[in-house]
Amino acid sequence: MEPATRRTRLGMALLAATAVVITGSYFAEYAQLPFLYAPILDSGVYLAQAQAIADGRFGDPTLLAYSPLYGYFLCLLGGGTVVPVAVQLCLGLCNIALVVRIVGRRFGPAAAVAGGALFLGYGLFLFYESKIQSETLGLTLTLLGYSMYLSPRFAGGRLAWALGCGVVVGLAVLARASLVFAAPLFVMAAFLPWSRGEPARPRLRRTAAIALGVLAPLLANGLWNRAHTGFFVPVIFASQVLAKTTATTGYSDDFRSYAPEGKRSANAWDVVHQAEERLRRGPDADAASPVSQINIVGFLEQAPAKLWRTFWDLEMTSFEYLYYGERDELGTLKVLPVSFGILLLLACVGAVFLVRREGVWALCAHVPLVAGVVATTTLFYPSSRYRAPMVLTFIVLGAYGVIALARAARPSGAWLARGVAGVVALACALLAARTITYQRANPFVWEVRVAQSAQKRGDLDEVLRRQRRACAQDATDADLNFHDLFHLKRCSELEP
Repeated sequence: MEPATRRTRLGMALLAATAVVITGSYFAEYAQLPFLYAPILDSGVYLAQAQAIADGRFGDPTLLAYSPLYGYFLCLLGGGTVVPVAVQLCLGLCNIALVVRIVGRRFGPAAAVAGGALFLGYGLFLFYESKIQSETLGLTLTLLGYSMYLSPRFAGGRLAWALGCGVVVGLAVLARASLVFAAPLFVMAAFLPWSRGEPARPRLRRTAAIALGVLAPLLANGLWNRAHTGFFVPVIFASQVLAKTTATTGYSDDFRSYAPEGKRSANAWDVVHQAEERLRRGPDADAASPVSQINIVGFLEQAPAKLWRTFWDLEMTSFEYLYYGERDELGTLKVLPVSFGILLLLACVGAVFLVRREGVWALCAHVPLVAGVVATTTLFYPSSRYRAPMVLTFIVLGAYGVIALARAARPSGAWLARGVAGVVALACALLAARTITYQRANPFVWEVRVAQSAQKRGDLDEVLRRQRRACAQDATDADLNFHDLFHLKRCSELEP
């Protein structure tokens, strides 16, 4: 066995052991928060999906308003909260293995270890694994489809393999509806040559097969919905907020600004109520198409700001569970240093080296997730949930970037390569330090969220403790409205 091979195997073993320890430690810490037993916000809709499925109500509005596959996933696991979280944490470990497989097959074993470490070090993925939300299932299916997509069998136009890849991508869309824009891009990129002079015949075969594969689960879901509701809905009902998210009034990252008319704040059930209304009116009622809702001028005006926030090195989770608040309380998340900015930087480095090695066409296979996410965030709003699939591409390219840059910066390498490597390493260190030491701009909202979950669980002592901590923070008028929204006691009413 060569020394390099021994080092690689040792790295794989160390990565696997570290992943298990971090996952177990995080679960033990997370169990001390009320969210595990009393999830809030979007989780309530997904649990309602599972209950509707268990009751045989397959035309329930929750299944047409939110990604339906996750409801079936929860129902299969009993419709509770602890078992799905445990399964999702296991899926997270499988996701690391999938990243290792994708990167190792494409760029070698050393890059595979780097890819697994980058995935593990990005704490937001671990954060989502503990939530009753569809991210983890969607990421697992996306990674599985991505692995099949980047395989030699897909590139060679193997019909059965490309068809299966399409089916997995279609299922990923049903698990995470925001991937709907990425799905056709997988088909389009399959037709492009991935290397100089690649023949047309395998490209045509793989394109036709993946297109059929993607359509199969979406068509089946549409017909299933048609049978139970009268509506042909392949994924979910088209969003009714495009008119607001592309308005010329300017972009706001405050999710409350997208509240329905007459309401001062948005919540997870607004979309369900819209679906109920559409079901009540019936399939023959006139409804504006999604395209007709888009304000082209507003879309173009807002695109630069939304793009900036899409690629911003902070996690946008303002309208759901708060990542930074949880990270401040749980030591396991606190020690994970990889940030979005680090992954973006390393992906750019990897893309440059890949183009130098194989030509610009080699990037075609990596475009769909990135371009699909950008379409979602510029049409709607940039958030960590929407951009999560793009991070998978950054990890794959970034892992290659780490190894390629390290090899170029060897003592025998050119001074320029060593200088670039030093600059990249310094930038990554600064970004890691920034994310580890980041101070929350608004701790008030985190305390209210925990109090909301504790109230749902019936832990009144925790509710009072969190409310006191919230009242100790400097809160704006908007925060106080947010506080009142959940019918929690005012600070003046708290017992001494």
